[in-house]
Amino acid sequence: MRVAPAGSAAVVLAALALIPSAGLSQDPTRFDRARAAAIAATDERDRARHAASAAGEFLRLPPRSTARRERLGPGLQMLLLADKVDTAAELVATLDVTAPQPADVVAAAMQTHARRGRLALFLRWHDRGLELEYDATVARALRQTETLLMPLADNALRRGETVSGVRTFERLAALEPPAGWRLSNLALTYRCVGRLEAAEGGYRRALELTPGDNQIHNDYGLLLRATGRVDAARTAFQRSYALDTATPGGRAGQGPGITNLIYEHALLRPDATPPSPDPLPLGSAALVVRPSAKMLSRLVLDLALDRLPTRR
Repeated sequence: MRVAPAGSAAVVLAALALIPSAGLSQDPTRFDRARAAAIAATDERDRARHAASAAGEFLRLPPRSTARRERLGPGLQMLLLADKVDTAAELVATLDVTAPQPADVVAAAMQTHARRGRLALFLRWHDRGLELEYDATVARALRQTETLLMPLADNALRRGETVSGVRTFERLAALEPPAGWRLSNLALTYRCVGRLEAAEGGYRRALELTPGDNQIHNDYGLLLRATGRVDAARTAFQRSYALDTATPGGRAGQGPGITNLIYEHALLRPDATPPSPDPLPLGSAALVVRPSAKMLSRLVLDLALDRLPTRR
C-alpha cells in the first residue's frame, strides 16, 4: 500500500493556527505519553481521562511547529476520543481533501464527519482515502462509524438524496468479509430507489451467505410480493417463519414471517382456501410470543372476523 506524503504544509499550518497560542508547550512527548496511556487503558473512564489529557497536550503544541504537524492525525484521534468533536471538526474543515493527506488524518476526518452527521463530506473523504490507496484504513473507519452511517444514509434516502444514501450502503456492503445483513440492507436500498433487479441480486447473494436468516427471507419475500410473484413470496415468508426456531432459544412467531403470511392471505387472497399450514392459528400463537405486535394483532383479528359465519 502506498503511503501519501505528510500533507500540504500550508493547509495543515492553517488548521493548526486555529488554536490559541497561550500556554503552549514545547514538549511533544507529553502528548505522546498521554496518547499511549489512552490507547493502553482498559477502563473506559481511564481511557477518557487520558484522551482528554492528550487532547489538551496536542492543542498546547505550537501551531506552526513540526511536532504539531506530525501529530495531526493522532491529535484528531485524541480529540474525538475525548469527545471534543467540534474542535476536531474545526481542524478538519481547514484541510484540503484534494491534497495528499496521511492515512490517519483521512481516517480522523471520516470519523469526525460521521459524528457530526455530515454524510456527503464523509463520503468525500472516504473516496479520497481510496484514491490514496488507504484501503485498510478506510475500511476500518467504515466499520468504526457504521452505526452512525446507517441512520444518516437512511435519512438521506427519505429526503430524496438517493446518491449519498445508496453510495453509503454500497460501501458498507463492500466491506470484507461480505456479510449477509449488509447485502440485505443494500438490497432494500436498491428496492427503495426502484432498482429491482439489483435488489433481487442482492437478496439472492445475501441468502447464499446466510441461508438461515429469517429476516432476509422475509425481506426477500416482500420484494417478490411487490413484483407480483405472490406464490414465491409466500414460500419466502413460510421459510422465514420456519427459521424462527433455527437458533437456540428461538420461538415460532418471533420473526416477521408470520405477519406477512397472514397479510398475504387475509388481504391479498381473502376468498382463497386457507393454505397449509393455516396461518390463523400460527398467528394467534405468535401473539403469545409478541403480545405488543400491533400489526400482527390487527391482522389476526381481521382474519378471524372474516371467517365468522354470516348471521342471518
